[in-house]
Amino acid sequence: MDPIQTAADNGFEAYQKGDYDTAVKWFRMAADQGHLEAQTNLGVCYKNGRGVEKDEAKGVEWYRKAADQGYAAAQRNMGNSYYYGTGVVQDYAEALKWYRLAAEQGHAGAQNDLGYQYYNGEGVEKDYAEGVKWFRLAAAQGNMFAPYNLGMAYEFGRSVDQDLAEALTWYRKAADRGFDKAHKKLQEVEAKIAAGAGAVASKPEGNGGTGLATDVDSEASDGSLEAALAELDNLIGLDAVKEQVQRLVNRAKVNQARAAQGLKVASTTNHCVFTGNPGTGKTTVARILADIYKGLGVVSKGQLIETDRSGLVGQYIGHTAIKTREVIEQALGGVLFIDEAYSLVGKGEKDFGNEAIETLLKMMEDNRNDLVVIAAGYKDEMREFIQSNPGLESRFQNFIEFEDYRPDELLAIYELLCKKGGYVLDHDARISLASIFGAMVLAKGETFANGREARKLFDWTVEIQADRLCDQLGSLESADKEALMHITAEDIATLKERWASS
Repeated sequence: MDPIQTAADNGFEAYQKGDYDTAVKWFRMAADQGHLEAQTNLGVCYKNGRGVEKDEAKGVEWYRKAADQGYAAAQRNMGNSYYYGTGVVQDYAEALKWYRLAAEQGHAGAQNDLGYQYYNGEGVEKDYAEGVKWFRLAAAQGNMFAPYNLGMAYEFGRSVDQDLAEALTWYRKAADRGFDKAHKKLQEVEAKIAAGAGAVASKPEGNGGTGLATDVDSEASDGSLEAALAELDNLIGLDAVKEQVQRLVNRAKVNQARAAQGLKVASTTNHCVFTGNPGTGKTTVARILADIYKGLGVVSKGQLIETDRSGLVGQYIGHTAIKTREVIEQALGGVLFIDEAYSLVGKGEKDFGNEAIETLLKMMEDNRNDLVVIAAGYKDEMREFIQSNPGLESRFQNFIEFEDYRPDELLAIYELLCKKGGYVLDHDARISLASIFGAMVLAKGETFANGREARKLFDWTVEIQADRLCDQLGSLESADKEALMHITAEDIATLKERWASS
């Protein structure tokens, strides 16, 4: 076997085990012999301070050695270095040059990066068509972010005809590939389609009005603390959660008042752990808390960026740190919400989850005055996750537990869906529905999805009502408004049969 390749492989294996000193030794041995992948990996070690003293400029030197020999991964890393100004002076035009070299070799990440720069006009004249071209090439290779960016192009008609159905298709691909932000877009576009939206106003959103996968995408809000607190108070149930959030607000207000009077302010952390089962409102409360923190001045922008393990952990050396930094940079000035955060804990030698945790902790410290992180997941798993690392324990001290919904709360959620959807629940239907939710809670198992169960039953009810109306009336031309709105006891009886058999 080729001894140079063996050295490179030994370095990779040591890196995966977290033995960075040994990894650097092997990488250097292969890199000095001109092995391009080893040179790139050695650059990653220098850029992140793994096995050597951190030296971003030295990391770029190693990237350049491999990049000048045409190694696409190194060229993409050169592009990232110039784009973010790490180890070199920030230069969008130079970043564009390196991204193009890697993109033309078929590097999917570089193709998406190149498309992003054209779409935003960074280092080059803005050209939506050129951006879309590169997004398509990246999407065809399975890139996670490119389908989202194509969805944005079709939603707002950037170099392509505005087409919400096509936008929906691309957002769904992004969601299926693990890009959490796409789920929200799916809901938004589905709502537009349901409302019969045609042309959609191209309202500026995010950074520079593009809203692309690497942009900051802030929630629409009037920015007032009172409005955010009122929205929290109007949520169904969650009484204990509301009390704990109010304590966070009170603490922040008192600290600000003490600081204004020149008094000492106790060292506190605003990072939170949300624990509870699926469908209990954790993401909704996280969005509202981002608005609250903005209203309090804890963060400057107040956007919520959602992610999970797939959005943070890469598949090869150096990829995890880059992915994690990119996601966190989107959240600066706001809140980063990490769902199922416990899954970041590495479960094997080839798992890079711990690298994501280390990168997260460093950036939390570096940006402690304008970044809040919310880690969410099941109660027991999250306790173990926080206790697994002293850095996590010191930063995450606010635990908020989301309890399962009671039957009356599930009924209230269902009724709210009816109100928003233009349906009216008959008295007898309501009584029957309450019994279903009571039985559902008594029989709940590990897959019980709380509020999502109410949504599922509502969706089923709409289908059942439609079937009944068509069977009874035949032609709907004679149907009056009241008949189209009412959900009857007959509908709920059919719903009960369907639920019992599911």
